[in-house]
Amino acid sequence: MKQSTLGTCIRALRMQNNMTQARLAELLGVSDRDVSGWENGLSYPDIALFPKLAGILKTDRDGLLREYMQSVLARNAQEKMRTENYSFAGRRILVADDMEINRRIAAEILKQTGAVTEFAENGQICLEKIKNAPPGRYDLILMDITMPVMDGLEAARKIRQLQDPEKAAIPIIAMTTNNSAEDRDATYAAGMNAFEEKPVMIDQLYETIAGFLHPF
Repeated sequence: MKQSTLGTCIRALRMQNNMTQARLAELLGVSDRDVSGWENGLSYPDIALFPKLAGILKTDRDGLLREYMQSVLARNAQEKMRTENYSFAGRRILVADDMEINRRIAAEILKQTGAVTEFAENGQICLEKIKNAPPGRYDLILMDITMPVMDGLEAARKIRQLQDPEKAAIPIIAMTTNNSAEDRDATYAAGMNAFEEKPVMIDQLYETIAGFLHPF
């Protein structure tokens, strides 16, 4: 079923299953306020919850993920007037994230700025791309924290240990749903330069990127 936003989709599916917000929250292990926030478009579920959410609502996980992406892109369109002054044309950003839906969202968000986007499906691939590329190919990394093979923290530590000083100093922005003080401390201890929560606030992400991608 096609809905305009993820929140309206969740609400419609919940009602079809004769389920209260409190019951959905109980089954997911979240608060009633969380579910209310999702349904009113104030926030989004953690992507890790999508398989369980789909099972409870008797729907398709990929369908929910598509609704999530459409919600983010719709918000991007609404925020365009606030973000149109950001231009990263000619800059190349490496996005390290194991989830295709996150990579697609990042591509759409960054496309609005003119940036060139490349992808790595885990920290090991990200590290190899940096090691094997000529110095200066990548201007910045958006690094997910939780990835298979090699997580974002380990990848950041290894990048900072590279012998090439330009590669070792590339700006790295952490992208994660884990937003506790301990998580933030861990990202900075690994050598990352900044921290952005998921789901991203697009204008805030642009502002953070702009702090590192100075004009030529």
